[in-house]
Amino acid sequence: MIFRPKLPCRLWDTWLFPWKGEFHLFYLETTGDQVWDRVGHVVSRDMLHWEERPHVKTRGLAGTWNDSPTFTGMTVEHEGRFYLFAGANPGGVEVVGIYVSDDLDHWREYDGNPVMRPQAPHYRVAPTPGVSNQEVDFRDPCVFRDPVDGMFHAVLCARAGEPGVEGTGAAFAHYRSPDLFRWEAMLPLAVVGDRFYHAEVPDVFCMNGTHYIIFSTMSFPLRIDTPSREAATGSFYLMGGRDFREPYRLPADPLLVGSGGYAGYRLGAYVLRTIPWKDGRLAYHIVNANPPVWGIPKMVCQQADGTLGLGYLPLMEGLETRTVVGSAGDVRLDGAVANFGAWRRDRNGLTGRAGAGAARLTVARGVPDCHISVRITGGTAERAGVCFKIDDREMALLYLDYTRNELYVGAGKLNAPWGLELFPAQDRARRPLKRDVSCNLRVFVRDQHVEAYLDDRWVFTYVLGGDAKADGVGLLVHRGESRFDELRVAAIESLS
Repeated sequence: MIFRPKLPCRLWDTWLFPWKGEFHLFYLETTGDQVWDRVGHVVSRDMLHWEERPHVKTRGLAGTWNDSPTFTGMTVEHEGRFYLFAGANPGGVEVVGIYVSDDLDHWREYDGNPVMRPQAPHYRVAPTPGVSNQEVDFRDPCVFRDPVDGMFHAVLCARAGEPGVEGTGAAFAHYRSPDLFRWEAMLPLAVVGDRFYHAEVPDVFCMNGTHYIIFSTMSFPLRIDTPSREAATGSFYLMGGRDFREPYRLPADPLLVGSGGYAGYRLGAYVLRTIPWKDGRLAYHIVNANPPVWGIPKMVCQQADGTLGLGYLPLMEGLETRTVVGSAGDVRLDGAVANFGAWRRDRNGLTGRAGAGAARLTVARGVPDCHISVRITGGTAERAGVCFKIDDREMALLYLDYTRNELYVGAGKLNAPWGLELFPAQDRARRPLKRDVSCNLRVFVRDQHVEAYLDDRWVFTYVLGGDAKADGVGLLVHRGESRFDELRVAAIESLS
């Protein structure tokens, strides 16, 4: 919901390259019927407003090493020159090549491409007959320089050995080079084929003495259940040691960003990568929509035990155009839906009550794109939350379900005189909730995209169905009484 190219161009996987106070966003770009036939390039100083730069032509003529669609890459700098890694798939075996630039705008293909290909005995090098995906995975390089040995290292999505009864062979290939052009195959950093079908777009980094590998994969054809999601698809992570070559392990809840399969197979937030940011790391990803967009960047948060989460980054507040609701005093109580419970206001907040059904209070109109923030105390209610994209028939909603210890996002409508009809969930996330402990719910709505945080920790990124043009914002209580404090609604710039 931050950036999308102008149609008919469409983006897919992205990689962000900070350089001299600017952020260069590169992305796989589709134009018309040509799928990923080039790499798009835009530049920003604030990560909110973007300037187009010349695209990088990455698809070659028939019979060349790169005559297939381009695969995800990475951009690095070495001795004042820039190197863009990108993949291709000649003859069913994926390979990686390099494009070189002196200014980040003009790129030339290296004559010795491809520079990396899968090598035996560590990696699968030929298609496996009888396997649904017969192509040889070897793509999405994460390239970095190790301060210990001074060498460049690349970690890639690959397969170690043949898929079979013991697993898919999904692995993180490890290659090293003295100069970015000559690469030597090493043992895999980790093999995860016992749990995952593939491990796409790896991202390797160190945080406070612990190394991590982030990767993306789907609950198809292998289902992935986590403590927070069922049938999860998105970006996951492994935890390692002080050296990136030390063994890695899977944490109890490895999902960093993504979604559950509650409304069928769903690919939402995907391909999470990171860059250094001030004293920590910033994470970014794409959102699969029609058309796809570059999502809201987040902070990587490390817990005392080394596990990771994603935290709120106040970046989107730079898109706010006006404050629509600054406090409970700005809300008119006649915005309540007739016969659907009762609302009262005191100096600091609002309280909603619905005995048998649901109570909704519309707090703002005319804000199709907005930032909503409110502190909720569950009280006796079974559910409490916010509504948006409200019209006379339906509404999108996000609520805390105190009976199930989970957050729910989806859509529904109020049926007179008391009922709340819920449509199939867009997503659900398990979280421990306490009725007597208030928590802050923060929601961004922009175009068809929604992102939510609970106590400034990421919970949801999803895409609304339908035309999503309604512009109301409200509060919702279901079966009981809940309190809402510190309410704020701000309008934000539309997504061009």
